Amino acid sequence: MAYKSIVSALQGVDFPVSKRSLVRQIGDREVEVLEGKMMSMREILRACEHDNYESPRDVTACPGIASKVRHAA
Repeated sequence: MAYKSIVSALQGVDFPVSKRSLVRQIGDREVEVLEGKMMSMREILRACEHDNYESPRDVTACPGIASKVRHAA
């Protein structure tokens, strides 16, 4: 199943969560980061230097993730 956003791919995750646990839970989920461009959550999360997340906002606000998605084009 492809997800339309990182936030939608995070559905069902209980926060706070470690990066390792998050990758185990949703690493295989594919997200459409740009029209027609898919990335796995594992690949997206690798771009973030944080090891723990208190909320979905902590994931989406990570500068490394924003940069990775922007350069996906």
